[in-house]
Amino acid sequence: MTRGISKLETAPDAPKLLHIGPGESYVKTLFSLYRPWYHTVLVFVPSPADATQILAALEPYDKGVIRSAVILPSSAPASPVVSSADLVLLDQDNHAYSAYLVEATQTKVFVIRPDGVIGAIVHGAEGMKKYFSMIFLDV
Repeated sequence: MTRGISKLETAPDAPKLLHIGPGESYVKTLFSLYRPWYHTVLVFVPSPADATQILAALEPYDKGVIRSAVILPSSAPASPVVSSADLVLLDQDNHAYSAYLVEATQTKVFVIRPDGVIGAIVHGAEGMKKYFSMIFLDV
């Protein structure tokens, strides 16, 4: 039986994520994104356009407490992408998609708390807004 990933677990790492946003391309790991002073929202989507509503829902929040990363499957083109996300990453060898048990055609959002634990697993903007409404009072 395959065990699923669930909230309140330590967020898995994934190597070889290629930054394909504006500017220079470079390789990152998921652990290199996490910091103890902000939540990291990992947005797994088949294409950048699929992240639009989710990223728009993050706009009201202070960028100092929430960072976003769009994670694209290896089947997505490796060309530079313009996005409102803090980072757009191509999962070159599907390490992230495998670690988070996401299919390349799915949209799935993981909110990683500042302590590196998965705080929420949702499928879109509404679930993410509901999670943050329990943490932040003024949004």
